[in-house]
Formats: sequence, structure tokens, C-alpha cells
Amino acid sequence: MMDELRQALLSLDPDGEDGLEGLIAHALASLMGRQFRVAASGRQHGRDGATNAAGFDVFFEAKLYSGKPPSSESLQAKLFSAIKDHHPNLDLWILACTVPIGENAEKDLVATGDQFGVTVFILDWSQHPLPPFAVLLAGAAEAVLEWSASHGHSAVGPVLEAGLTAIRGHSSYATALAEIVRSLSPSTAGFGDGPCTERRLVGRHIR
Repeated sequence: MMDELRQALLSLDPDGEDGLEGLIAHALASLMGRQFRVAASGRQHGRDGATNAAGFDVFFEAKLYSGKPPSSESLQAKLFSAIKDHHPNLDLWILACTVPIGENAEKDLVATGDQFGVTVFILDWSQHPLPPFAVLLAGAAEAVLEWSASHGHSAVGPVLEAGLTAIRGHSSYATALAEIVRSLSPSTAGFGDGPCTERRLVGRHIR
């Protein structure tokens, strides 16, 4: 069912409330308990959606790819754009992608974020053992199916439901979801007090 789930995602438009961006915003909002808005078309400064401006700002970048992944350079450019235009108010930058981006690209993005006190978290389609992007959707399955029904995607609804059910039944699902929830939690991602917040305060003085 993993391939069928990915094909259902690839059938979506990449942009807008009715496309992949809207799906990601809905899933993240459900899992994180935050309000997310999809960015308007045009120059987006390294974000396709974001939380409401507050004491902790979260951006996400959505990449709908079926073949080769986006280059490390293009992903770095997106992250740098977000940092340049929103530093020091950017706290967490999430990349959601329908292909694996590769370990080197992930390490480079995390290292760049660390330089500026920004947590970078990758939700891609690396299948070892489950794609993190798919686990996110399974963790917010009710919200995902609600989004699908209310945004004109009833044709892919049964495929989404079957795929998400299969993921939730996988022996590695609970551990994989717990890792995502932990990584997006206040203490780990830099909300409030704690080691991550101290690192962010240091990073925000880097120019």
C-alpha cells in the first residue's frame, strides 16, 4: 500500500489549500496543536506555510517530486531565504518531500539551521523502515481524511485511508511516530526553556 499512498499524493496539485501544501498544513496543525496557514503564491521566502506569528514560529516547505529529489543546493537556498527574511524569528523549518532527499542533504540542512539557531526537521520518503512523511500523515489520519473529503479529493480518499491504516498497523509505526512527535515537541524543537532554547539564543547572535 505504500506505493499506492505515494501515488495518491503525487496526484495532488503541489500548491494551495487544495494541494499538497494544504494537506501538510492540516496534518501538522493536527499533530502539533498549532494553527497553520498556507502562503500565498509568489515569492514565499523559503516557506509554503507557517504558523501564526507568535513567540515560536514554524515554517514548512512542501516538495512534490516523483523522480529525482531536489538538489541539496536548491534546498539550502530555500532554507537560507527563510533565515534571511525571518531571522531571528524563525524557530523550526520543516521540509516535507515525496522522495528521499538523501543523508548528505539532510545533514547539510541541519548544520545550516544550527548555525542560526533554527531547528530543521525532515519528513521525506526514506523507507527505512517507514517514510517519515507517511508516518506524519498516519499520525494525523483523521485530519488527513477530513481534509481529503472537504477539498475535492474523494476519489483518492479510499486509497489514503487504506494506506494510512496499513502504516498504523506496521510494527515500526509507534516508534516512528513517537520520534516525530518528540522532534516537534516544545522541549526538543525549542519552545520555552531548555537546552534547545539556549542554543537558539546563541544562534540568533550569529551573523
